[in-house]
This record gives sequence, structure tokens and C-alpha cells, in this order.
Amino acid sequence: MMWMMRMIQFVRVRLEALQRYKVIIILSFIMFFYFVNRVSVNSDIKFSKLGIEDENHPVVAFTFDDGPHPGYGDKIVEILKKEGVRATFFVVGKMIKKYPELLKQEFLAGHEIGNHTYSDTRITSLSEKRAIEEIKKTQDLIKKITGKRSRLLRPPGGHYNGMIVDIAGRYGYKIVLWTLNPNDIVSPPAGKIYEDVVTKIKDEDIVIFHDGIDSTLEALPSILRKLKEKGFKFVTVSELLEMKRERLYANSGH
Repeated sequence: MMWMMRMIQFVRVRLEALQRYKVIIILSFIMFFYFVNRVSVNSDIKFSKLGIEDENHPVVAFTFDDGPHPGYGDKIVEILKKEGVRATFFVVGKMIKKYPELLKQEFLAGHEIGNHTYSDTRITSLSEKRAIEEIKKTQDLIKKITGKRSRLLRPPGGHYNGMIVDIAGRYGYKIVLWTLNPNDIVSPPAGKIYEDVVTKIKDEDIVIFHDGIDSTLEALPSILRKLKEKGFKFVTVSELLEMKRERLYANSGH
């Protein structure tokens, strides 16, 4: 009789343990599917914000330096609007001071504004105090005209050193250069700019153009249409950096 009581007690304990494990397993499955759903939803939201329904599309960020220039910056905005493209303008403080309404037009059209210093000078040759002035004066003008401060810094000529990196960090800037340069700054024929871009461009390229160049204005519509035919989607620099950050985070196993 005693052995039967022990057997019953053994079975009861095992059944209780099994019930506990069953609850844990069910909760684990619920949490897993909740997490997968959240990741999927968040991913859809992020890419829909970029206007990219399919993550497999190649993306590119177009940037325009040295403006705003009247007769050029406004025409660039018109071309981009017609093609439904957003870009990033790295603007010069002294030009903003002359043409504040043009900067406002670029901003209100939905484009991103970056800092290209006040004088468009090689800031690595300046003292730390002067370099800070170059960046901060432009930052203050951008904030005054758009109501929003810039987080992107493109040093003129792409020249930077440890001092500039330190200043950028202190003032909350990311230094942004480029990965494709059609060298429009020397005013080559529009056909040369077109060929350099459409034949060399890769997924996630940052392309540098310059405000104030006639041949750039001439080549831009054809470049945009051709890249659309190739399946490229256009994003701002910040959007591109965010996409890369998310991909790096996902690939790290988190």
C-alpha cells in the first residue's frame, strides 16, 4: 500500500512539473511571435518612411555643395520635385546670408540641409577657434532660417583631421564625404557627368554634385530618369546612414 502512495505522489509531482514547463513553452512561443511581429512592423514603418517598399532596391543619396546659388539652387529644387526625389544640400554660410529665401525654399521642399562651413575654406589649415567659428556661424544661420539645426558636416574639399573630428563630435555633427564624384566642379560637358554617374554608380553611393554649375543642371534630369529605370531609390544622407546602422545592428546578432 505504501509503495502505491509513493507512486501516486511521484506521478503528481511529475504532472505539476510538466504543467509548469508547458506554461513556459507557451509563453516562449508567444514572446517569440510578438518579437518577430514587432521587428516586421517596425521594418515596414522605417522603409515606408523612406518610400522603399522593397528593401532589395538599390539606394543612392544625391548631395549638392557650395550653395545656395540663385538661378541654380532653385532650378535643382524644381528638377528634384518633378522627379519626386529628395536630396541633401551642403550649404555655405556666406551664401545663406546672401540668399536666405533660397535656403528656405530647399528646406521647405523636403530636402535635408548640411553644413559646409561659412567661407567654404580648407578648415584643416585654420586654428581650432577659427574652425569652430566656420562651423558654428553656419549652424546658427541654418537654425535661424529653417528652425532646425543640421547634424551633418561636409568639410570643404573633404579635408579633415583629428581636430575637425573632435569639433564635429563636440557640436553633434557627423562628418560626411562621398563615394562617387563626377567632378562637375570643373564644369565638364553634361554628357561626361551623365556617363560618369550612370556607369559607375553602386548601391548605397553618396554622389557629390555642386550647386552653381550649368552642366550639372543640364545632366541632372537625365541622370535621375536613368537611375530610376535601373531601379534605384533616392534617399537623403541621414536616411542612408540610418539604413546602414540598422543593417549593421541586425547583422551583429542583436
